[in-house]
Amino acid sequence: MFGVLKAIISDGGTHFYNKTFNNLLARYGVKHKVARPYHPQTSGQVELANLEIKNILMKVVNANCKDWALRLHDAL
Repeated sequence: MFGVLKAIISDGGTHFYNKTFNNLLARYGVKHKVARPYHPQTSGQVELANLEIKNILMKVVNANCKDWALRLHDAL
C-alpha cells in the first residue's frame, strides 16, 4: 500500500552496521541516515515513529499480545 521506505534513521547502534543490513538497504534503494548523538530533534523523530507503530500494534494484536510479529507488516 505504501511501498518501500525512502530512508531510515538509526541511532548508530552496531546492529545497523553490518553487511546484511547494508545489503538489504541497497537492494531496495533505502538511504540510511544516522542520528547524531545527543541530538534531541532527530531522536525525537525516531521515537515518534516508534510510538506510532506501537499504537497501531496495540490496536491490532490480540489481548495476550502474542501475534504482534504477524501484525507488524500491517502496522507498517
